[in-house]
Amino acid sequence: MPRWLEKYPEIQEFVKSKIDKLMEKQQRKFNAKNPITEMTENFYQHVDEQVPVDEQVEKRELLLSFAEMEATGINNVRRFDMNSDLQEMRFWHQKLQRNDKVNQLREFEKRGHKLEVDLENATLFELKMEIGRLEKIQIKRTCLLLAFAGLGFIAKTVGNRETVCLKCNVVNQIDSFGASVQGIETKCLKCEKEKAEIYQPQCGHVCLCRNCFIENSKK
Repeated sequence: MPRWLEKYPEIQEFVKSKIDKLMEKQQRKFNAKNPITEMTENFYQHVDEQVPVDEQVEKRELLLSFAEMEATGINNVRRFDMNSDLQEMRFWHQKLQRNDKVNQLREFEKRGHKLEVDLENATLFELKMEIGRLEKIQIKRTCLLLAFAGLGFIAKTVGNRETVCLKCNVVNQIDSFGASVQGIETKCLKCEKEKAEIYQPQCGHVCLCRNCFIENSKK
């Protein structure tokens, strides 16, 4: 509040009420757009006032984390609120996290990845590190598969083509690019429009333009 308002308590009270209403309106908008807030509202209805502040904060964070897990499909068989035992909440929170990481690693194992941790005895941190390592390997594998797919496409496109000379009917083997011969004024025997430019090595004739060579040849 500005200092000059201290001289006018009635105005100060009026301004404060307006600010409170505005803040309440903004909070309602936030809650309406935040499904996690709606999911966790019921957890905060019965707060034990005897619980220390630090413990309350940790419980709220755990309850929010439980709600986020449930929103992503991780089901919690136990239900907690602000009066639940903190140690039990910690135990179940870590257990759910660990089970989720173990399931992720088993999926990696099904896809042929070799695990470097013991799923039964590894700590949560070790499981997270292993998932990070395998995700990097998966990215490299995906990049290699895409590269090989691209090479396969290029090989199919660039492979040798077989074409029959329109002058002598000799079968010629020519790569997909075709060796061009410049300076020949002879028209293509097929389309009779473009200049002939593709050299056919088996018979030595130049009687096709590039477009007709592609149409007239087969891989």
